[in-house]
Amino acid sequence: MDDTKTKQPLGRILVDKGVISEDQLRIALQEQSKSHQAAGHLLVGLGFLSEATIAMCCRKIWARKASISPLSSSTLRHWH
Repeated sequence: MDDTKTKQPLGRILVDKGVISEDQLRIALQEQSKSHQAAGHLLVGLGFLSEATIAMCCRKIWARKASISPLSSSTLRHWH
């Protein structure tokens, strides 16, 4: 599935790419409903991934939208 055309949320893309688990996303979304913080901030704050991983994922998604580079799950896991 092309995540850039379906406009999936970042958390869903991270799950689909194997960077975080469904449970980690569920926990972050539960926290988000209470705190209203961005899911990416919560995922980092909860220790599920690093700021570098979030930043790289966003760069890859933006690059993909511009048809420059595909989002590689192996690259994301390397930086996790």
